[in-house]
This record gives sequence, C-alpha cells and structure tokens, in this order.
Amino acid sequence: MRPSTLLAFLPLAMAAPSPAPIKRDSPAPLITPRGNKGVPNRFIIRMADGIKESSMSSSMKSLKTSSHFKYSKSFNGFAATLDEDQLAAIRENPNVEYVEQEQVMQIYETQQDATWGISRLSSQTPGATTYSYDAAAGEGTCAYVLDTGIDVAHPEFEGRATWAANFASGNSTRDVQGHGTHCAGTIGSKTYGVAKKTKLFAVKVLGDDGSGTTSGVVAGMEWVVKNADKSKCPNGIVINMSLGGSYSRAINDAAAAIADSGFFLAVAAGNSAVDASTSSPASEPKACTVGASDSSDKIAYFSNFGKLVDIFAPGVKIESTFPGGRTKVMNGTSMASPHVAGLGAYLLSIGQKADGLCDYIAKTGLKNAISGVPNGTISTLANNGFSAYYALEEFLGEGETPPYAIISHVWSRPASAEVTFREMREDLASAQSKPCFMKIFHSCVIAKSHDLSWVWIDTCCIDKTSSAHLSEAINSMYRYYRDSAECLVYLADVSFHQPRVPRAKKLEAVGQSRWFSRGWTLQELIAPKKRYFYDENWEIIPGGSDLLQILAKAGNLPVKILEDRDQLSDISVANRMAMASKRTTTRGEDMAYCLFGIFDVNLPILYGEGAKKAFRRLQLEIMTTSPFDHSIFSWRADRSDSGLLASSPSDFANTPSIQHLVSYLSVPFSMTNLGLSISCTLTDMQEGERVAPSRSAGSIHHVLAPLQCDIVDDEFITYVST
Repeated sequence: MRPSTLLAFLPLAMAAPSPAPIKRDSPAPLITPRGNKGVPNRFIIRMADGIKESSMSSSMKSLKTSSHFKYSKSFNGFAATLDEDQLAAIRENPNVEYVEQEQVMQIYETQQDATWGISRLSSQTPGATTYSYDAAAGEGTCAYVLDTGIDVAHPEFEGRATWAANFASGNSTRDVQGHGTHCAGTIGSKTYGVAKKTKLFAVKVLGDDGSGTTSGVVAGMEWVVKNADKSKCPNGIVINMSLGGSYSRAINDAAAAIADSGFFLAVAAGNSAVDASTSSPASEPKACTVGASDSSDKIAYFSNFGKLVDIFAPGVKIESTFPGGRTKVMNGTSMASPHVAGLGAYLLSIGQKADGLCDYIAKTGLKNAISGVPNGTISTLANNGFSAYYALEEFLGEGETPPYAIISHVWSRPASAEVTFREMREDLASAQSKPCFMKIFHSCVIAKSHDLSWVWIDTCCIDKTSSAHLSEAINSMYRYYRDSAECLVYLADVSFHQPRVPRAKKLEAVGQSRWFSRGWTLQELIAPKKRYFYDENWEIIPGGSDLLQILAKAGNLPVKILEDRDQLSDISVANRMAMASKRTTTRGEDMAYCLFGIFDVNLPILYGEGAKKAFRRLQLEIMTTSPFDHSIFSWRADRSDSGLLASSPSDFANTPSIQHLVSYLSVPFSMTNLGLSISCTLTDMQEGERVAPSRSAGSIHHVLAPLQCDIVDDEFITYVST
C-alpha cells in the first residue's frame, strides 16, 4: 500500500498552486546620475547574481516593454524604457539588485595645436625625442577600443585594425568624430603607437557627436567579454575606455567583470580636475585608472586625481592618428589612457600577465615623477622600462657599492648575440636591437620591482677588451655574487608554467637545464644570499624544499651549502672539485678560472696557457692556501700521463664523500723544485695485498696518507700509483 499511496500523492503535489512570490522589504535601490545628465525614462536593471535568464525574461515581459539591450555573460541584466509605474514595479521585483537611470557618457579630450610624442614612456627624464622599445611591440595581443570607432583604413594601422561592433545610435561603421581613431593610434599605430604590432578592434559605443548612453557602453563592454577571440590574441587582451560620466554602478560592475575575465582594462581618470571617485568607470578599483601629465611632468590642469588614480601618462598635446589618413593633436585623460593600454599590450607581448598588470605598471613606473599632484594621489609616471635604467657606473672602494641584483644565465649561441660593455656604453641603440637585450630589460624591471636600482650582468658589465678589467672580474666573481642583494637566475630552456603539468615534472625539467652544466654557474649557485629562478618567459619559479632538493641534485652539491653558503669551507678540496667534475666551459682555461671563488684563491689570468696548465696552477695555489687538506690527491684518472696532480676537475668525478681533513701530524705539505714535500705515514703494500678500493691488480702501491672517511669502516686509504 505504501508505493500506491506515494504515487497517489505525486499528482496532487505537482498540481498544487505556486507559492506567492517573495516580497521585498523595500524597493531595489534607484541610482541616478549627478546633474542633468540623466536620460529620461531610460534605465538599466541589474539582476541579482544567480538569477537565470528565464527569470530575467519573465521580468521583462511583466513590464510589457521591450529591452534596448539584454546582458548576460558579464553583466546580468537589461536596459529598457520605463514609465513611472513600470519603474516602481520593477523595483519591487525580488530578483532585482538595483536600477540605474541611464546617463550621457562622453569622451575626455580638449583641443590645442601643438605636439609631443610617446618618447616619454621610455625615457628617464623629460625632453626625450626618441622612443625605445622591444621588438615584440605588442605582437600577439589584441586591443579593443570602446569609443567612437576607428578609421580602420588609416595607413598608420597597416591593416591591423578591424571594425568589431556598434552599440551607438545608427549602424555606422565610420569614426566621424575621430576620438576613437586618435586613441587607437596611441595604442598601436606604427608611428604614434606604444604597441606597434598589436591588433586593434573598434567597438563603437559613442555616437558621431562623441556621446552615448550607459546602456550602450555596458553593451559594448559585455560584447568584448563574450566575443573577444583569445585564440587570435595568444599573449593577451587589453581594453581602452577613454570615456566616462558621473558615478555609475552599472558601468563599474561591467568594468569589474572585464577585469575578472582576465583582460587588462585602462580607463581615463576624467577631465574635471576633481576626485576620480565621482566618475565612472574611473572609480572602479579593478580598472587601471590613468591621470594625465604634460611634457614637463606636471599633472595636467584638467586631470582628475585621488587615491583611485593608479598611474599617470602623457595627456597634453598628444599627436596621433585621425580619420582620413590625417593626424591631430588632442589633450585629455582620454589621450593618457591609451598610452597605458598600449603599454599593457606591450608588456603582455614580452611575458607579463594581465592579472596584476596595473600594479606592475605602477611599481615599475618612475616614482615621484609628477609634480603638482594633490595629497593622497600617486605621482608615478608610466614607463616601459626599456631605457630608464641603462647607465653604466663604476663603484670603487669599500662601502661605496649600493645594493644590487646580479644575474646568472647561460650565454646565448653565438656569444655575439649578447650585449657587450662597449655597446652599452657607446651604442645603446645597437645594444637594444639585439635579442639578448631582453635579459637586461627583464633583469632591470624585476630588480626595480624589488626596490633595487642597480643590476650586474657579466655580459655587459665586464670590459672584456681590457685584460686588467677582465682579470679583476674573474678573480672577484664569487665576491660579486656573495655581496649581491639577490641573484636572478634565468633558465632560458625551461618552460615552467605549463598548464596541467605536475609540479614534479616541471621541477625535473629545471634540473635538466643547461645552466647546471656550465662551469661558471657553480659559484653563482652557491655564493648569493638570495636566489630567484625564472623560466624562459621570465616568470618566477616558485620556491620550496622540493626545488631546493632539485638544485642540490642537479648542482652535485649538498643541500646544506644552499642553505648556508658559509659551510662551503667545511667541504674538503676533493669534494669541492667533485662539484665541478661534470661541468664544462667554452674556453678550456675557464674550467680552472671558474673555481677561483670556490677555493678562495686569486691568480693571474693567462688565456692561451691551456686547460691543463691552468688547472695545475690552481691546484698548486690550493696547496698553498689549504696546506693541511690531503684530499687534493684523492682523484682517479684512466690516463697513462697522469702525475701527482689531476688534469681536470673531471678526475674527481668519482671521489667519495671525504671529510675536510687536517693531517694528524698537523704538518703542511708543499710543492718544491724536487716535488712534493709532505710528512705522513708511508706503508709498503705487497703484491696481492688488498687496498680499498683496489687499483690495477699486481701493481705496487705506496700509502700516501690515512684519511678519515665513511666509506670503509672508520678508515679509508687514499693513495697514488708510483
């Protein structure tokens, strides 16, 4: 009986009348614009999060009016014309979050007759006449310009501009007003653009008179979120909005949705010389709000200000593209914003990410550059970082060297691709044209973001044409790394941030980097107090104990040395040699020279002497500086020409773990004209008598010295053949 009873109740439950709709305690908020900019009877209705499209459609039908725009993806709501009764009814709907009266949105620009270029973005000081930038120049990015449209046929755009959508009155695909074309030119034209290779898309949200409505602007914003083709923009998407009006929650919500979708949004701060919190989208914290400055680095007299301004950029007397193949000079925060949008595209093309990009731009800009800003307003000027830092300076004397970052990397092939000291000092333009200049660029940008003003890079900070300078640098290399504030290690052959690849697999790739095979990088791994590792895209490789283990294994050294570099002195000579046994250098002599710092020795640099002689000189000097450590003789080679001293660090490859030794006789040994002078116990070994580990069978051995070791019981015999 239970099943039939249950089934009998189901139709009754399904046929039961729907409960009465939930009533609001109070009407939904009605937001109206300041002044007389409200559009009569036009409203945007924002639905609460989670409300389905069917419920929104029912709400529209209940009003018995059609919508002007229906939003879904980034902004859940619609725009409609409502009379007083309809407005009151929709405000009582429990699914409505708020209602906002539409307002007139407008461009932010003024007109004057003079020009200055984008060169300020790549210069340390005002007055520059050249623009320096990386050749990537926004390649692989897309810039959506929400404005009056773009003259896509303008020759300055080189076919990279496309008409995308129109949400202004009429169906025009022309930019009659010209404001949008001017902004697009600053973003990405070949002459006036910051990112000269970005693709430009026109989203018309303002009419031919330069004005539009809130609903049309929101519709354009949502269209970009829904339709931007990321596959055509592998390096990222930027959006510029050189427009605004009084505060609008709807505009701000749509702006936040753009940022949350992974796009970089630059917006004009406004031209009313008031706090930017009074206008939208400038007041949205997730947007990158841009104030305007003039060519003297003063805040523009018209620029809005306040804590919501994220950055300043040139906005006075800006020349850029204009419809009909022309150019024009304009003023306004409308002109400042596309500088930052272009900078965003530029930075995305060289490896930065949209998330946090505005903070990055503010952090790497020129601090305290803008004068005349009110209290509580940032005074940082946007800068692409390309030529702001490149001034070589020599520091002499103890205590004079400022805090600096030092770079560890593997030289490119061919080595001529690297930037030289002479190029940096005498021909910066030539230096900047080299692909390897990006190492310098990224190093300087990262160092600056770490509040460091100086960087040392071996390629361009050593004058290799001067033998004295080169010798000093090689003998001081370990100290350079030891005294640095931090070491930035660039692994050009590691792509760490691959999606869906386990961290363990990524770390395995780190350990296989060519960086670990080079002789010079051993001291660069040990000496610094802080190390930050970066992959091929200059994205940081997160640290951790697992990374430390990989570094130790790949570096062929104990973890304790990475944790405390001072413990290097406790490592025996033989085991320090073993650390370098699997490394190589381009020049044979460098296999000895790169170990000077590891053994704390100082020797003349004699290129041309050959690898074997250089390594012999190193060992003789070690015997002078470490006269009690007999482990220098603990090596093995399968060569008939081997003598008392090893020929290469590779001879120590199979050296077991040997403690740092002090002879029990405490008598130093040395090399004399007659050979090795040493005091130790000598014991003849008879043929057939076992020596651990055994050499060739049948040979006669002399015990050179007893060495403490953990390999065989408590004692291990180190010996050489005679």
